Amino acid sequence: MEATKLNSTQLHLLQLFEFCRTEDDTDDLKEVLSEYYAKRLDNMLDDLWESGELNQEKINAIKNTHLRTPYQK
Repeated sequence: MEATKLNSTQLHLLQLFEFCRTEDDTDDLKEVLSEYYAKRLDNMLDDLWESGELNQEKINAIKNTHLRTPYQK
């Protein structure tokens, strides 16, 4: 098996986990990271909306798209 080199973000997160002594600490860190990425996603979606790349018509089209793989008999 080939060894994987960790990037700087992964290394920094490993260092942060050193301070997570309890399950609550781990849950708190997960929550912070989740909120960060949710906010980032909101900002990206806002940018797409403002640029016109995303609009209500496209959202409706996505909402009605069937993405599951059909079962084969």
